[in-house]
Amino acid sequence: MTKLLKLLLISIFLSGCVFVNAEERTQTDIPITRVENDRKHRKRMPEKRNVMARYINGCIILDFMISEDDATVRVRNYDISYEFDESVGTDASVIIPVDEEIGTYQIDIVTSKGNHYVGYLIF
Repeated sequence: MTKLLKLLLISIFLSGCVFVNAEERTQTDIPITRVENDRKHRKRMPEKRNVMARYINGCIILDFMISEDDATVRVRNYDISYEFDESVGTDASVIIPVDEEIGTYQIDIVTSKGNHYVGYLIF
């Protein structure tokens, strides 16, 4: 039973990740999902994706479909000690240069409207 639970947890984690091969690093879409607040317990319709992210030639590009005023964007790769942490406006594209090193980049976005988004890019 514990093996089944571990496999289930791993598959859930990997479903939100993007794996990028060294030869295919030109453009890749990155799924960004909204983290639900604990205080919201009611079920509702799946919401439209507000943050679109993609990787293009050494940069992660974030676009907000609907502006959420300001946001704190944090991109981390613990394997190579890379960190990008900056406050940005959500009314224009956000371009984040990243090293093309092997590892997992965690994209963490918190907006001034209280929304929290997470995504992963794996080389």
